[in-house]
This record gives sequence, C-alpha cells and structure tokens, in this order.
Amino acid sequence: MIISYKKLWKLLIDKNMNKGDLTKAFGEAVNVIFSKKNSVGKTTLLRLIMHSLGYSVPSTRGICFSDYETVLTIADSNNNNFVLTRNKDYIDVSYKCETKQSSHC
Repeated sequence: MIISYKKLWKLLIDKNMNKGDLTKAFGEAVNVIFSKKNSVGKTTLLRLIMHSLGYSVPSTRGICFSDYETVLTIADSNNNNFVLTRNKDYIDVSYKCETKQSSHC
C-alpha cells in the first residue's frame, strides 16, 4: 500500500500553515496526529485515549495506563459534554447539558 501526503501538504499550504501549526489546530473537523519521525509519543497518546474510552491497551515504555486516573471530555456540536473518568477498571460517565431547553438534554 502506498501512502501519499501530497493532499495534506497542499491543504497546509492553502491554509498558510506549517507542520507545527497542524499539531495545534484541533477543532470540530477531522483531526490528524502526524509526524514523519518515530518515537515522538503518537502511539502513547492514542493508547491513552483508547484506555480512557475503556479499552484494554498494552503498556508503553514502562507506562502502565491502569496506574493513572484519566478524564476525557467529549463535546458534541451543541456544546454538551460527556465526561469519562477512568480509574483502573472503574469508568464513570457523566453528561453535562449546555442547551438552554431541557427537553433537548
């Protein structure tokens, strides 16, 4: 399988961005974690997110994810927040509604 990043680089140029800007530009669209270098923490970050969501993931470089409490906040398009707090095998899910009309919560 051949992977080409030409469209990504074109998009960066069109938006007057560089690779550093890309890592800071998380928002409501598709987000990319990218680096041509290995060993810069991408896998660890993704494993931590997967652990926060409840998945069992292997330790990375001596980091045992189950030793840490994680808090992951997911916002929907109406600014309502789902907060997942994981401590070992216990996961607490809370929902905070920001919508003014309670019938939408």
